[in-house]
Amino acid sequence: MNSYDAPIDLGDDWPGLVRLWEVVDAPRNCKVEIVAGHVTVAPPVDTRHHLIADEVQRSLYEVMPEDRGVYQAQAVAVPSPST
Repeated sequence: MNSYDAPIDLGDDWPGLVRLWEVVDAPRNCKVEIVAGHVTVAPPVDTRHHLIADEVQRSLYEVMPEDRGVYQAQAVAVPSPST
């Protein structure tokens, strides 16, 4: 991670979160996102993730109408259940 000599005025609003997201120096291949008003850093996905995504996509193509498509590049957020 980088250290900054001068404080960065991020504010407490959406533009401030976006500025923080832009300056985060996350490790290679990590994903930096703004989730529910917080900047998060997620580790890179592993092979298991890709295998699951492939299995889901193959299953969808078997039952999906011709006028629909599967796009893995689209972000999907699934909230975790409360415990």
